[in-house]
Amino acid sequence: MESDFISVIIPSYKPNNLVYKAIESALNQSLGRDFYEIIVVLNYEDQKISEMENEHLIKVLHVNDLSLSSKYIAALRISHGNILSFLDYDDLFYSNKLEYVYNSFKNNKNLVYFHNRCTFINDEGNSIDEYYYSPDFNLSSISIKKDIINMEYLSKVRALYDTFFYYISLDSGGEIELSREFLTYYRFHESTSNTNLRGIDRWKIKMETYLRYLNSLETMYKFLKTKKSRMLARDYIISLKIELNMLSGLLNSGIKYDLNYDDVLHWLSVASYKGNRFHYPFKFIKIFQYKLPLKYNRRVEDYLLKI
Repeated sequence: MESDFISVIIPSYKPNNLVYKAIESALNQSLGRDFYEIIVVLNYEDQKISEMENEHLIKVLHVNDLSLSSKYIAALRISHGNILSFLDYDDLFYSNKLEYVYNSFKNNKNLVYFHNRCTFINDEGNSIDEYYYSPDFNLSSISIKKDIINMEYLSKVRALYDTFFYYISLDSGGEIELSREFLTYYRFHESTSNTNLRGIDRWKIKMETYLRYLNSLETMYKFLKTKKSRMLARDYIISLKIELNMLSGLLNSGIKYDLNYDDVLHWLSVASYKGNRFHYPFKFIKIFQYKLPLKYNRRVEDYLLKI
């Protein structure tokens, strides 16, 4: 087996038409099929994917568990690749994506984590004027060496899988490549995002999401080893606790998430690793907002939603 063989993993948890396009984008690559395989992981039956399995020699697994952890672990166990490239069911690869990834790992044997930039598209597949960059944003932009993944740790994670893969790559001691190449289409669903919601409905959804993130990050923090990965994880945890405390106040839930002055000072001392240059100053806005009386906090939340 080629030492830089790639396994593309495409999980899908509900019947949909977008997964067919994702598979087709993985098939229509400039890299020859001798250098990669495609593994699709479902928790439902799909006749069209079964036909694609036979026609294009892709591997199809059925996993009843809805969690992404279970889908990834099942795919890892049958994968032949030393490199894993993830593709969400609603995203797409550029046609040169896998060739670029293959050459990056082939030319640098110490490389363990590769991240590329992405083009935002809408439900119809048209490019839209949205932009966000972070080294752990979007699973479909991530490729990673398989041998650095601890499946026991992966099984405990329930959200922020892209962040998990970035942190364990930092822990591995291997090299990380943050490419400026646009190699992935990231689909932004206007219908399922909460950007159109206001007030209580938006706050409730944010709180549910941030709680899932917090639980996963606190789980990760227990097994992270290096100073950098633990620093970034703690920074993220504190950010979420600040947000959750503000949301708790806005929703009058009465729940408090423990924070002390050491936490806040640590948080302010960590220069953000996010690609957005406004992210670090934004921390000071959040601290100011955190101390505001409730009625003013609501106004700030509404204002921040508009910018």
